[in-house]
Amino acid sequence: MTEKTQRYKKGDQVCAKVRPTVPLTVRIYAYKVYYCDVNNDLKAKEQVYFERELQFYSK
Repeated sequence: MTEKTQRYKKGDQVCAKVRPTVPLTVRIYAYKVYYCDVNNDLKAKEQVYFERELQFYSK
C-alpha cells in the first residue's frame, strides 16, 4: 500500500477555496491537515485545512 504524498510544502502560498482572496502560508503538514498562517496579519489565528480545501494562491 502506498501512502499519498502531500501536495503543498512548507512555505507554499495557498488560499482556502472558500476565501480565495486571503493568502496563506503553509507552516506545517501533520496528520493529514495543513496548518497555515495568514499573510501580513500577525494577530490572526492559525488556520487549519484539509488538502481538498486548499488551492495555490494567485493574485
